[in-house]
Amino acid sequence: HPYNPPMVFVKPTSTMQIKPGRYVDANGKVDMPFIREWRHPSSDLLSLVQVLTFIFGEECPVFSRASGQKFQVMTYPGQQTNPGGMPVPGLPHPSSNGSAPMGFGYPPHPSSGNYSNQVNPGYPQSSGYPPQYPPNSAYPSSQPQGPSLFTSPGGSYPAQQFNNNPPPYPTFGSMGERPQFTPGGTVTEADLRASLLSAVEDKIRWRLRETFAQAQAEMDVLSKTQKDLAERKQTLERIVADLDREKDEIAKNINLLREKDDEVKDAINKMEGHQNLNIDEAVVTTAPLYRQLVDAFAEEQAIEDAIYYLGEALRKNV
Repeated sequence: HPYNPPMVFVKPTSTMQIKPGRYVDANGKVDMPFIREWRHPSSDLLSLVQVLTFIFGEECPVFSRASGQKFQVMTYPGQQTNPGGMPVPGLPHPSSNGSAPMGFGYPPHPSSGNYSNQVNPGYPQSSGYPPQYPPNSAYPSSQPQGPSLFTSPGGSYPAQQFNNNPPPYPTFGSMGERPQFTPGGTVTEADLRASLLSAVEDKIRWRLRETFAQAQAEMDVLSKTQKDLAERKQTLERIVADLDREKDEIAKNINLLREKDDEVKDAINKMEGHQNLNIDEAVVTTAPLYRQLVDAFAEEQAIEDAIYYLGEALRKNV
């Protein structure tokens, strides 16, 4: 507990006897969908007590017996007696020889037509259980007649139709309003419905908060991803602009190189067309004075070359 469902037993008084039914067997053990579908933390003992109060209010698990009447203990087919004197809830303590002095059973079904033999199809009976009383009888009940649809966070119960014109649901100030129990600790159907509505609302609100938190986290991730993509888009646009500018510069340089290449080709063609060109006439000045300067510079360079080679010959004794 609380991860495993509790074991519930009905323990009658000395003047009462267990009445086997859809939810209680002959030994007083309670078996119901709420216990079979126990889910922690949505299922708790408070909800279990409210369910038992509602169900046992409509179908009492015990009835009074006449004084001095003896009954036999009803056991399941193939079930052995209680070994070793172990006490069983709802049964008297065994004697020293290991057998109970007096057991609790239940009387046979009445043969009159007051009881219906029809069993609720929503709860099929196993062949190993003893026969049970029908859920409805011809005797009047102190409980309010109406459809009973009970739901809990851990499971659901099928509706039980009592009459054709059910009363309307009780009205509350809001879905989140907590049930107000009547004085004296009596839990009415309206209080139980209010408790169920509040439990369902709390569960829906919790699921809504969880869904909203998950959606908010996804929105945050998507917003961050969008921001990163926008920054990367700006970076790519800047890189593309730089590439376009470099492309334009490369195109201009290609055009300039093509022009220079054309000029070099023209010069080569001109040189090939003048094979007997005089080197002295290759240099053309724009004025006669510049021509005299070029001739004087050429004579000076020739004299320096002659002096250099004469000194080398003298050093080598040539």
